Amino acid sequence: MSGIFHMFMSGGGTSSPSTIEYIVVAGGGGGGAQAGGRGGGGGAGGYLTGNASISGVSTYTITVGGSGSNSEGLGLTAIGGGAGGGTNGSSGGSGGGSGADFGSSGSGGAGTPGQGYAGGSKGPTEGGGGGGSAGGPGSTNGGTSVGAYWIGANTAAYGFTAGSSPDGAGWFAGGGLAQPSGPGQYGGGGPSITGSTGTNGVTNTGGGGGGTHDAGGSSSGGSGIVILQYDSAKANLTSIAAGLTYQWYNAGGKKTYVFTAGTGSITI
Repeated sequence: MSGIFHMFMSGGGTSSPSTIEYIVVAGGGGGGAQAGGRGGGGGAGGYLTGNASISGVSTYTITVGGSGSNSEGLGLTAIGGGAGGGTNGSSGGSGGGSGADFGSSGSGGAGTPGQGYAGGSKGPTEGGGGGGSAGGPGSTNGGTSVGAYWIGANTAAYGFTAGSSPDGAGWFAGGGLAQPSGPGQYGGGGPSITGSTGTNGVTNTGGGGGGTHDAGGSSSGGSGIVILQYDSAKANLTSIAAGLTYQWYNAGGKKTYVFTAGTGSITI
């Protein structure tokens, strides 16, 4: 949905919100490829959450980053995830994992303090490093990189699904895996079997792409997301640029704006 469109029109307030809860997640980094070995998992997009104080009528730019790209909201910038490497991983919101074969060595890319962790380094054999995530560093040999749970509510209750986890909850900013082959978790993509490309990070989670095993293709990171939430007694946003794709909800005593694509301004 784009432009000024509200899914539910009830509950319009009169005064502007003074405090807004936010989540800003950048696009995850793509997974790496390594001929004869395993590419590193992509780092998760930078993850920012907290409360912002708003004074008077304010205009802000909202940007939802694609694979490896920054997202922006309320004057805050989440850094795009670092790409997984054929050898060294790249730095980013969370760092990409290193690639590996039996004869190589590499290191994971650095994360951005306050947004994500470093990517994992090469394992003792041919195991690449997992992508860093909002929940912790990427692991050696490309195991699970835990994401960060949305503090506001269960995402399914608001009409969209974030990255899955073993407990079935919705998560953001999970790192891409490098091995073993199988499905990704926490929004991060899974690694490939021999000769195929790793899976992409999950759309609108900022998950890193999965590493590729002995093939030429590289996976993409999942796009980011920007979520704004405040007391339902307060007024709706007064303007939203047509270039933004979003959904609007009024439930549970909160107004929630979920921006899933595009860039443009909003007025609070």
